[in-house]
Amino acid sequence: MTSRRVLALVLAFCLTGCWGQFRSDPGHSGNQPLEFTIGPSNVAALAEVRTGATGGAVGSSPAVMSGSVYVGSNDGKLYAFDAAGASGCSGTPASCVPLWSAATGGAVGSSPAV
Repeated sequence: MTSRRVLALVLAFCLTGCWGQFRSDPGHSGNQPLEFTIGPSNVAALAEVRTGATGGAVGSSPAVMSGSVYVGSNDGKLYAFDAAGASGCSGTPASCVPLWSAATGGAVGSSPAV
C-alpha cells in the first residue's frame, strides 16, 4: 500500500474480553468466549475509525496495552498511537500521528509484545 497507513480497527474488540496472553489462556487454546466474531452477517457494518501513518509497510498485528496501540514497521521503527483516538487525531475517519516512535535497528516483521 503506497500510503503505508496502519488501519487502527481496534474497534471495540477489547470491550468484552481482550486476550490476556497469546492465544487467550495458559493452554493457548485460542478460544475467547466473550470475543466478538466477524462474519458474513456483520462484516458489512465494519467501518474505518482511525488510521495512522508509518514510514514503511506494516506486516504484523498491532499490540494494544494501557491505552496505546503499538505497531512495528519495515522502516525500522516501533510506533505508539493513542488507542482511543483522543490524542494526535483529527478528522472523520480520524487520521492520527504517533504519540512517539523509536528506532529498532531494522525492519520489524513480528508483532510487538508489551
